[in-house]
Amino acid sequence: MTNPDVLAKRLLQRAHNRDGLPEILTGILFLLISADLYAVAVLPHRSVGSIAAILTFSLGLPVTGFLTPRWIRWVRRRYLVAREGYVEPRPCRRPLRLWQIAAFGGAVTAFLALAPIPGSLMLAVTGVGGGLLLALCGGAPRFYFSGLVMATTGLIVAFARMPMDTGFPVIFGVQGALELILGTVTWIRFLRETNEP
Repeated sequence: MTNPDVLAKRLLQRAHNRDGLPEILTGILFLLISADLYAVAVLPHRSVGSIAAILTFSLGLPVTGFLTPRWIRWVRRRYLVAREGYVEPRPCRRPLRLWQIAAFGGAVTAFLALAPIPGSLMLAVTGVGGGLLLALCGGAPRFYFSGLVMATTGLIVAFARMPMDTGFPVIFGVQGALELILGTVTWIRFLRETNEP
């Protein structure tokens, strides 16, 4: 017998990923991160462009990532309710989530402070960890493929001994382009499936 809570969570996840909007926005965000990291690496230190890229990376991108779910909800409510109906996500327990994030952040900070990590290992961990996160959070075949590509890219960049200032833009650039392509294909398929005769 399937647990009703698990089944409801799967159905909500499937409805959330049906139109490809999360992937499109994730792809755009990853491409912005890649471009920003590359700009920081290439531009002269303490130049106006370098300072602007650092400020964009440290302030602009987190705000954009924080506002992305709200933008997705707004687009769906405004334009897609007639096509797919209205789905309201189940409220989550915020104190538990904040506690988990704080514990994870503290553990990562302590680990980085106590054990300096070589650049190639950091690139591999970013690729493999990001790939696992994509595969586990998506729960659909295209997310498994996307996670596999990110993990493979991270390992290739790590074994190629790329410096971190080049390796991170490559990982996020490849993944951003892939997410944008997969999201656009999913979006087009969604529009065709929900098109009224």
